[in-house]
Amino acid sequence: MGSDRITGTQSPGLAEILNAPGGPSYRQIEYWVDKGYLRPEGAGNEGDRAMWSWPPAEQRVAVAMGRLVADGLRPDVAERIARLQVEGSTTIFDRLVAAGLRPDAAERVARHPTGGPVVLAPGVIISLFPLPDSVVEAVA
Repeated sequence: MGSDRITGTQSPGLAEILNAPGGPSYRQIEYWVDKGYLRPEGAGNEGDRAMWSWPPAEQRVAVAMGRLVADGLRPDVAERIARLQVEGSTTIFDRLVAAGLRPDAAERVARHPTGGPVVLAPGVIISLFPLPDSVVEAVA
């Protein structure tokens, strides 16, 4: 993080990602590219990673992934949600399904008049908003 912040232009768009508040580290970016979660232009070619080019949309995906992973999501889930955000899909249902929730469960949560909490199974509760500690303790 702190030492990963740069001001140079090693790779077009990379500085914007690394310097964004909550953005990922360089190591995270390399790993996510290797795993296919991020797709900078030129990533499939053998050669210098400094030649990667980061289009604005992919920069936004990388930064959103960094924030989501910092919040505790796995990179594969964070990538799906980040792409939905960047592509403009903001429906609650789409985001819940992208996070790995079954469509029937996602529909129950999305249709709930207050956004939850919805009990999906004994001991499994989901809410679109933070729950008071008393509710979390009662469910646990």
